[in-house]
Amino acid sequence: MIDIIDAFEARRIADDTKIELYNEELETIMKDIKEKSAAGLYHVTYENANFSRPTLSLIKNLGYKINYGRHYNDEYIEINWR
Repeated sequence: MIDIIDAFEARRIADDTKIELYNEELETIMKDIKEKSAAGLYHVTYENANFSRPTLSLIKNLGYKINYGRHYNDEYIEINWR
């Protein structure tokens, strides 16, 4: 038997998946920020990170500065709270 879902259910599944991804990204970033802050640092850097735009937008709206850069062929994202 073929498992058929309607468009509403497909959208709900896709939305739930995105929300789960955003939450995982935020959890990772917040954990790293707390660790770096506790060590007396004012930034965290991610090499070749692929965070979603909504996650980075939320981080920015919380008052953090986000810098993007490239070192040779490696891209990085730095989140700064200084």
